[in-house]
Amino acid sequence: MQKNIVLKNIKSYLGITVEVRILKWKEFEIVKTIFEGDSTVIHRAIDTNGKYIIIKHLKNEFPTSKEILKLKKEYNIVSSIQEEGVIKPIKLLGDNRNFAILFQDIGGESLTKLLNGDKLPLEKLLSIAIKIAESLEVIHKHGIIHKDIKPHNIIINPQTYQLEIADFGISSMLSRETPSIEKIENIEGTLPYISPEQTGRMNRNIDYRTDFYSLGITFYEMFTGKLPYFSHDSLEMIYFHIALQVTPPDELNSEIPLPLCQLILKLLEKNAENRYKSAVGVKHDLQQIYELYVNNPEKLSRYTIAQKDIPDKFAVPQKLYGRENEIASLLQTLERVVSQKSGRSELLVVKGFSGVGKTNLVKEIQKSVSEKKGFFLSGKYEQFKRDIPYYGIVQAFEELNTLLLVEPESKIRVWKNNILNAVGSNGQVILDVIPDLELLIGKQHSLLNLNLTEAQNRFILVLKDFIKVFAKKEHPLVIFLDDMHWVDSASIKLLQAIISDSDIKYILFIFSYRDNEVDNNHSLIQLLNDIQSSDCLIHTIHLLPLGFHDVNQLIADILQKDKEQIYELTNIILSKTDGNPFFVIEFLKSMYNDKIIFYNSVENSWSWDITRLKSIEVTDNVIDLMTKKIGNLSGVGQNLIRLASCISNRFDLNTLSVINQKSIPDTANELEELLKEGLIVPEGISYQFVTDDSETNRHIHYNFLHDKVLQAAYETIPNNNKENIQLFIGRHLWENTLENELDDRVIDIVNHSAHVVFCVTPHKIRRNSNVTFFKL
Repeated sequence: MQKNIVLKNIKSYLGITVEVRILKWKEFEIVKTIFEGDSTVIHRAIDTNGKYIIIKHLKNEFPTSKEILKLKKEYNIVSSIQEEGVIKPIKLLGDNRNFAILFQDIGGESLTKLLNGDKLPLEKLLSIAIKIAESLEVIHKHGIIHKDIKPHNIIINPQTYQLEIADFGISSMLSRETPSIEKIENIEGTLPYISPEQTGRMNRNIDYRTDFYSLGITFYEMFTGKLPYFSHDSLEMIYFHIALQVTPPDELNSEIPLPLCQLILKLLEKNAENRYKSAVGVKHDLQQIYELYVNNPEKLSRYTIAQKDIPDKFAVPQKLYGRENEIASLLQTLERVVSQKSGRSELLVVKGFSGVGKTNLVKEIQKSVSEKKGFFLSGKYEQFKRDIPYYGIVQAFEELNTLLLVEPESKIRVWKNNILNAVGSNGQVILDVIPDLELLIGKQHSLLNLNLTEAQNRFILVLKDFIKVFAKKEHPLVIFLDDMHWVDSASIKLLQAIISDSDIKYILFIFSYRDNEVDNNHSLIQLLNDIQSSDCLIHTIHLLPLGFHDVNQLIADILQKDKEQIYELTNIILSKTDGNPFFVIEFLKSMYNDKIIFYNSVENSWSWDITRLKSIEVTDNVIDLMTKKIGNLSGVGQNLIRLASCISNRFDLNTLSVINQKSIPDTANELEELLKEGLIVPEGISYQFVTDDSETNRHIHYNFLHDKVLQAAYETIPNNNKENIQLFIGRHLWENTLENELDDRVIDIVNHSAHVVFCVTPHKIRRNSNVTFFKL
């Protein structure tokens, strides 16, 4: 148990006057409390040898599992870095309740405190900036994304100017993460310093370049004395980061030379593709600016930044190539839906082959929807879920529920009242398809029993009223339904009723489908024909494979080469992939993994072995390429991805651990290989905090990178094993689903058990005919 004794005593520590606080944490004497947060406390202390150390320990007497796991993860990350520039751990201490990390003490203080003191000359600030860039270079070299770069987490000795970056509590060792939409207080990072993509409000993954944006904010504050954005409203802060351009720093401080201003603005680009590509490039420019500022100031204004900014990591840009016209068409359609005074709904259809980039194209609209204060919802239909009614639509409205629940409490109350006023006594109709909406609107009255047709009609009418709550000029609604070639018949009927209703305004529906997998008799084509005859406008975008110019530009951006230098390489890749974007990217990754493409550290540039590429036999089928990649996994990894492919494109950790017949933490550890290979993508950050408690883990979900990865994994399973696995999943779901949740999962249970005789005890299932229609 901790014991606090505060002594009214003053002593000097490295020239700094501090109040002495003696706090016994085990055998250490606490000299000063440096920081106290919601879950951790940081002290300067003296160990048993009389040496100063830093202690970071959990604040709560009974910490949560997540708090313990977070501290352990931080220790593991910082322990993997031996170079200077990063805070050095000594050991991890802990028992069942009290955990702490001991760090070496460089006698430093936060950069925040230093900046709040006497004004530092530009020359000194530049030297500090160089050290920060050097430290970030070390972090990124180890494949770590810090995710919380800010002056408070930069420790500097005020006498020696030794510098270290600290606080790796939310850092990641994945090359990229997919952020989820969270309540403001749960967003990872610090709002004044957070990148647009890290807010979770954009269609972008997080990679190491999120740190460059935070670095840009830090530099802006260092050299101007002000943050580029500030608001007491957290949602407004997020909006600033996403949409508002900064005031150039040299307008606030005329001493800032032009190249330094350009460097800071490049770090602060909204689009990560336009930021620096490496910490090495940032460091090089800062060093050159420093040298010119000190020794040749007359030449400084002519310096060109980012000339040595060559990434040493193989990274595929997230921007779309060759889709400028299609993106413009998307944005024009959105603008038309929003700007019309009378309001109307429209339908945009995006068609093309698998892997051509339909999903990524549509999600380019997400930022614009956010800027218009609208809702962007998405749902995805799946090949093996075609018997589940409203499968994609339900996903979309589950997303809506998530968006509403992360709003401030005052807004949540408004939404609750608006929804209840719209649906009246029929709230249970909505809860039957979106059970988690009960968290927002509370329990609802039971419904009158109706026959099948009447129940379906009631459901459609109530859902229309529900949609009208959100589809308004001040917050338009965009609903994207992906892979509509796998749509179910119930969704077809519902969509026809909604889209054809002229009373529903300010809503844009977007469908995507593979046009090579449907014919004129497909239910989707029939739906489109029916909608065409109504008052709703329909627009179609036909996505084609990329041409030579676009593939050439993509490769040039990855390898940082002039386009003329890679004509031959482009021709070979184009001939193997037919310009299919997904295939092109995966083909390039396989070339990198096979060391046909490699980084030449001597020449500081990317190289490739064209002779070897020409001589090897390379598949011209993306499924074969994915099968080869899966075959290169460990035996454990291969088994796990096959099991996951039997669940769904999106699967949860609990179900996977059961069919894997291992504990939840063990299964999560085995998944690390698939995550690092990029075959599986985690949703949000909860995957980092896995416990033995299935209830705690029930929100941990993963997605396959692409349908083709799932297909390749599934096709490697012998047919007789597929049936056994599906039955096992069905039994698991049946045995572990609570009785009050059976209505929501019964179709999924039957779907997994479709290959066998599956006996259901009739009295255990209450059928809601407007929700689930199935045959036993």
